[in-house]
Amino acid sequence: MPVLISSRGTALSMMGILNHFVDFLSILGIIFPPITGVMLVDYYILKTSRKILDETREKRILPSDSDTPLIGWSAIFACIAGTLVGVFFNFGIPSLNSILMAGVTYWILMIITRKKASKTHKVI
Repeated sequence: MPVLISSRGTALSMMGILNHFVDFLSILGIIFPPITGVMLVDYYILKTSRKILDETREKRILPSDSDTPLIGWSAIFACIAGTLVGVFFNFGIPSLNSILMAGVTYWILMIITRKKASKTHKVI
C-alpha cells in the first residue's frame, strides 16, 4: 500500500501538480478575503446591529435570528465584486485589491440601501 501511494505521488509530481496547486491557493487567496473587507466595514464603519450586539454581549448570548437579517444581498454582491477585481485586475496585490473593493462596494451599497429604506418609511 505505501508503495502505491508513493508511486501516485511521484506520478502527480511528474505531471506538474504543484504548479496547479499554487494556482489553486492563489485563487483561494482572492476569493475569501473580500468577506473580511465586508465584515470590517460592517462592524467598524457602518456599525450595523451594534446595539443588538452590545446587548447580547452583556447577557453572554447570541442575537436571535429575528434580530439579524437572514441574507445580506449587499454583502454577497460586494464579495463577488471584490473577487472579480482580484482575479481580473493585474495591479498591486490581488488579495488586498479584493478586500478593498469589497469593502468600498459594500459601504456604497449600504448607504444607498439605507437612504432608500428611510425614504420609503417616512411618514408624510
